[in-house]
Amino acid sequence: MEKTLGIFVSSDRHLHHVIALTRAAKNQGIKVTIFFTHLGLLLTQDPRFAQLKGIAEMSICNVGLQAHGIKPPVAGIRERDHATQSRHAELIKECDRYVVF
Repeated sequence: MEKTLGIFVSSDRHLHHVIALTRAAKNQGIKVTIFFTHLGLLLTQDPRFAQLKGIAEMSICNVGLQAHGIKPPVAGIRERDHATQSRHAELIKECDRYVVF
């Protein structure tokens, strides 16, 4: 069975840690899924955010996106990955390990 790591990002700080943890997990063969919400959505506007593309499955909260006035498209995020907090609940259920930033 594949090992999985869920990362919940609700802070607009620590993007470098999110990227480093994601890379380290991926290098160990661990599947990484990240959900960005609240202030964490502001990280999608940071140029370093693009480093996560291709090394993690990512979703973003639609409500937070609108609340912060961020206009789609968001680089690295497919339209189908604009989600609700139910995606966050699925993340918790599906992952072996779960980290919050």
